Amino acid sequence: MFSRRQPDLNWDNEKVRAEIYDMMNWWLERGIAGFRMDVIDYIGKQVDQELVKDGPHLHDYLREMNAKTFGSRDILTVGEAWSATPGAALLYSGA
Repeated sequence: MFSRRQPDLNWDNEKVRAEIYDMMNWWLERGIAGFRMDVIDYIGKQVDQELVKDGPHLHDYLREMNAKTFGSRDILTVGEAWSATPGAALLYSGA
């Protein structure tokens, strides 16, 4: 979506998500203090339906990522979410 040289991952693929979580955990085990995730609001995209941001599985994938990686750790995670409105931001961060 952004460059031919930049892979566009299929987050609907469970194996892709597992590999990403393994990579994140690899870094966490080495002591990094957090992640900055560019355009995180695109991970639930459904390109064939021309739905790019805020796809139907976006928050399912974020909850899964949280549970399988950084959720129990004391780190800082920042997500770039251009589509977030003040109301939708609560879904990302809570009250």
